[in-house]
Amino acid sequence: RLVAAHDWDVFGALRAGCRGAYLARGRSSYHPLYEKPDVVGGDLAEVTDRILQIDI
Repeated sequence: RLVAAHDWDVFGALRAGCRGAYLARGRSSYHPLYEKPDVVGGDLAEVTDRILQIDI
């Protein structure tokens, strides 16, 4: 799984067949036309918690 703060990185991982987690920092927003990541969080701790909930 790729964890990134740039939507294009997450989108690329998803298109390559990986799972992706988007770290939505500040006023950043995920591009509305990109495939949606399976995890979104406002900070690394939140993203980590959500990944663990899904994967365990």
